[in-house]
Amino acid sequence: MSIIAGIISMRLKYELLSLISSIEAIGLINPLILVKEMNNTYTIISGKSRVMALKNLFNNTKDLKYKFAPAFILNYLDRILK
Repeated sequence: MSIIAGIISMRLKYELLSLISSIEAIGLINPLILVKEMNNTYTIISGKSRVMALKNLFNNTKDLKYKFAPAFILNYLDRILK
């Protein structure tokens, strides 16, 4: 790993740990934004870091409050038409 890649990796880990601490302290403030695709799967438009933080919290605590997140869900056609 190059020095630059190592610095970026450390920064991302720090940001994720900060987000985890924030979610533990005050909860999730901003809902995720998802698009429901034609095949009934979901694509994260906004909130990938929040999902990673929640997964980490749930895996380490098994607390159900971290298993689900509020989200705005857009339909596939909404994404095409805008």
